[in-house]
Amino acid sequence: MLNFPAPLRPGDLIAVTAPSSGVPAPLHARLDLVIAHLRAQGYRVIEGACLRAEHKDASAPAAERAAELMRFLTDPSVAAVLPPWGGELATELLDRLDFEALRGLPPKWLLGFSDLSTLQLPLALCSGWASAHGANLMDLVPSQTDPLTTQVMAVLAADWREPVLQRPGPLYQGRWGDFAARPDVPLLLSEPVAWQRLDGGTAR
Repeated sequence: MLNFPAPLRPGDLIAVTAPSSGVPAPLHARLDLVIAHLRAQGYRVIEGACLRAEHKDASAPAAERAAELMRFLTDPSVAAVLPPWGGELATELLDRLDFEALRGLPPKWLLGFSDLSTLQLPLALCSGWASAHGANLMDLVPSQTDPLTTQVMAVLAADWREPVLQRPGPLYQGRWGDFAARPDVPLLLSEPVAWQRLDGGTAR
């Protein structure tokens, strides 16, 4: 059975750590912007030591990343963990995280996609924690226009007494913006969204 975290509320503490890829110096302005945006929404934010660096595709050595993530996941004062994005090396943490110990603790939100799925799956299967497979923190700039991205924090704040409706926008991103040149760049929505049947059929 999956256990869902408590809804996020203004005043809650959000921890930002990078269990996979970190944020190199040229992108710190982007990171500062998204963290300031969280604070503007009323959340408190704590940064981990495994965040503002990138060496060999990771924010820090695996043991340090795992220890910091476990510290935030087990800290009762932390309501959610929002990594900046995915990467390639979250798999290095799997045998260093105590998923059984987490099973006995109240769950908290872990938000993101890509390499973060490597952590979200065992959190569900081994710890019984629901997590949020959605926009990464580095996409949550104030200038963002994609509706599926802009409402991700509202999903984490939902109390589940009413259905949570998520709707795709009419366009998706065909290429990445340059976060270093323009820290506030939103998703570059240029390609039309189209539903396709995997069996090749045409009926709706």
